[in-house]
Amino acid sequence: MPPRADILYLAAGLGTGGTEIHLTRLLPAVRDAGLSVAIWNAGEGGAAAESLEASGVAVETVAAPTTLRRPDRLAAWASRLARERPGLVHSYLYGRHWLDAVACRLAGVRYIGSRRNLAHWRRGPVLARERWRDRLSDAIVANSRAVAEVAEREGADPRRLVVIPNGVPLPAWPGDAGAREALRRQARAALGLEAEARVIGSVASLKPIKDPMTLLRAFAARRGARPGDHLVLVGEGPLADDLRTEAARLGVGDGLVLAGARTEPAPLLAAFDIFALASRAEGCSNALAEAMAAGLPVVATRVGGNVEAVEDGSSGLLVPAGDTQRLAAALDQLLQQPGLAAGMGQAARRQAASGFSMERMVAAHLDLYRGLLARPRGGQHAA
Repeated sequence: MPPRADILYLAAGLGTGGTEIHLTRLLPAVRDAGLSVAIWNAGEGGAAAESLEASGVAVETVAAPTTLRRPDRLAAWASRLARERPGLVHSYLYGRHWLDAVACRLAGVRYIGSRRNLAHWRRGPVLARERWRDRLSDAIVANSRAVAEVAEREGADPRRLVVIPNGVPLPAWPGDAGAREALRRQARAALGLEAEARVIGSVASLKPIKDPMTLLRAFAARRGARPGDHLVLVGEGPLADDLRTEAARLGVGDGLVLAGARTEPAPLLAAFDIFALASRAEGCSNALAEAMAAGLPVVATRVGGNVEAVEDGSSGLLVPAGDTQRLAAALDQLLQQPGLAAGMGQAARRQAASGFSMERMVAAHLDLYRGLLARPRGGQHAA
């Protein structure tokens, strides 16, 4: 039997994505702070699994229960938890949270749930199961105040909610303009872009909830558009072909660059003049925080955690979700006023350093974990 872990993490997949990146940053830091960690992956492997294993965190592939129609699987899940007796279980298993909570309750193991988005898809039985999960949780970690407010409206006990924004590395800031320009040219060369082009970039999956179509239409609708302007979308998803078709229809096919998914998209940020995020809903966007940490002025939608991340008019501009014209105007404003854009980029970096630091994120998790581990089993839920 493996040694007892202080913290056992349950993941729904370890490929590419915001939650996966979050786990690759959090687990090694928690381990290095003196708590033993383990992770069970109930989904596909991939870049995050490789990163964790490279950092010395062993990843075990498991078959998690998915329905109460197979009580034998739930019983086996609970039995293994009872045998291995981790100090805490922190679950990131979307759609299966409630079964994790039930298994932990049966095994007598403390359970921490995760709220990492605005749960735009949750209705009916799904919502009922999530409410059940919240009642069984010793604590619920939300990655923004907006996410916590949704959980509270759905009935979660506010005493169990803990808001911990995502943490992102703060890239080294080149000390002179020449060094920054060299990074810019290197990143643009990697994307096949001209050194002097004006570039709007985004890092997001190409899915409806991220609304890259509105971003593309805003790019095409700018009054100050110039030949040679580019929109770079880093990510993959089901809308890729539709985006190519729409770009051709709008006459900006040559300006659209679909860069695909990248294990480490951060180096490409140096190629951008502006970072844009057109999401219809957002919890706490790693991509937005990373762009701000890289000193980019941002244009984002006024939804969820974006409002907490961006100080409108200071570190970036906020626009209504789905509003093509307002988004186009904001992009135009920053492209046509480079001095304003540079000032917003500097403010964005300061804001990221204070609100999204790795140190702050890790310390908050450690405080939560150690507080729960110090309590006798069967004690009060987290406040």
